[in-house]
Amino acid sequence: MAVSTEAINLVKQKARISLDGIDAGPGAKAAFKAFWFWMATHKGNPDLVHAAFADLTTDAVVEDEACTLYAVYLKKQTSSTAAYYKIFNDATDDSTAADAVACVPLITSDYETFLIFPKGVSLSAGLVHGSYVAGDDYNGTTQSTSGDGPDGFVIYGA
Repeated sequence: MAVSTEAINLVKQKARISLDGIDAGPGAKAAFKAFWFWMATHKGNPDLVHAAFADLTTDAVVEDEACTLYAVYLKKQTSSTAAYYKIFNDATDDSTAADAVACVPLITSDYETFLIFPKGVSLSAGLVHGSYVAGDDYNGTTQSTSGDGPDGFVIYGA
């Protein structure tokens, strides 16, 4: 089965609603505005997927097919426990939390960050993500508890 995408304009609207609902800062909003411009001028406005999440803790399968990741927005909740958001090229689970494709530290309460990959990151197996705690490095393998992980969304395409 192929990735179920929708028109980029619908994905843009959903992303704007998410950014407003999470109370994203002006820097994140400006970055996503530039991202949409890039997608229009360099990628021909491809069909995409907006997948929102809240209170991410355990592994979550976002897509179980090969896909291309373009953007991630994250806002840590009010917990002061350090957490690490990780993305995996997998269709079912994180396999091993230490082998992430990308890892973003979320150290303080209400910490906001985003990743934008203008040319996309190809994920041959699928897209799984999760939030982890333990230790003070990127190799944490203990899944976050409620309140430690981020709220946010990912944008990806076929």
